[in-house]
Amino acid sequence: MELPEFTRASMFLRLVCGLWLVGSAMAAGFMLRSPWIVVPLGVAFSVLFVIGKWKAWKLTIRTMGWKSLPMGLLSTVPSQIVIVGVFYGPCLGFMKLTKGERSIEPYGPFDTKYAWIVLLVGIALGVGAHCLENRAESDGPQMETPPPGEPT
Repeated sequence: MELPEFTRASMFLRLVCGLWLVGSAMAAGFMLRSPWIVVPLGVAFSVLFVIGKWKAWKLTIRTMGWKSLPMGLLSTVPSQIVIVGVFYGPCLGFMKLTKGERSIEPYGPFDTKYAWIVLLVGIALGVGAHCLENRAESDGPQMETPPPGEPT
């Protein structure tokens, strides 16, 4: 498997995307949003995980076929939901300890819009990083591999 050519700009976009995701999960806890927000945020994290690891997913689909996609998603979505919960839970708990009189907000349209915004911003950052990496690969030095048996 070939690793992507990371540039400073693509690494910066990946860093910003990661901070955006962690911050959005923590902010949901700090805003005392319903614990049900963890599920749509987990799905958004899963989509962004697939975008971030697109070359590996593409290679898996090529070698094992489209039937491998549901099995990959079956493990990815729950693990991403747990990751969201790891960032959301302590922030929610902290707010409940410090602001005990405020109650947790019920799940509503705001939560769905919030998850969509997190997803769309993450997609923009992830696809931007992916495009920069693809451009770096195509602009980089093209090494020809010698035929087998020939000295390198």
